[in-house]
Amino acid sequence: MGRIIFLSPFAKTEISGGIKTAYRHAELLAEMGFDALVYQPEGSPSWFETHAKLLTSANFTPMADDVLVFPEAINGPLVDMANARGPAKKVLFCQAQYYALFSAIPAENYRDLGFDRVICQSNIAKGFLERVLKLNDISVIPCFIDPDLFFPRGNAMQIALIPRKLPREAAAIHSVFGLKYPELKSVPWQVIENRSERETAETFGRSAIVLSLPFLESFGLVPLEVSS
Repeated sequence: MGRIIFLSPFAKTEISGGIKTAYRHAELLAEMGFDALVYQPEGSPSWFETHAKLLTSANFTPMADDVLVFPEAINGPLVDMANARGPAKKVLFCQAQYYALFSAIPAENYRDLGFDRVICQSNIAKGFLERVLKLNDISVIPCFIDPDLFFPRGNAMQIALIPRKLPREAAAIHSVFGLKYPELKSVPWQVIENRSERETAETFGRSAIVLSLPFLESFGLVPLEVSS
């Protein structure tokens, strides 16, 4: 087998659990002896630390024994790469199954893209891909949470949350909480925005309560990171 290349042509400032997971998988595969790397022309993300090998060339030609790992949402430069009929193998890694519905390539056409394998991180995603997208031979692989980074650091009476994907819902919950429990209005809410992974782990670890706001998830990372 040649290189295993996780395709992540996103801005280095974009915050996404899917991007982080691709890097973590590349790191773990490299530790197992595989030649695994991440394709991200802008360079590695600025919001978490990684030792994954990086491919930053804006244009690269896959080799015959390469394995290209696509995210479930195929947009931008990924469209041409997914439609290409080159010699490299193609794998679809679905982390949030509903995101496949927001691709430049219609979801019903995924079967025609020539993926050698399909992998996902939950049985919920697997069932969706089988029933809705009619994909076959789907493998479920476990999520990875770094226990050296995410661990309890105390129980400060505060509520931590990441409202990025659901800001209105987060605001509504905050308001309802204050109205229903006025005696708890003094409990601070620690809003995590534009923070590094390490800063986020620190806030999670020392918060007595973490409000999880999953959005179109199959297996949200926040509950796992909090419970580690």
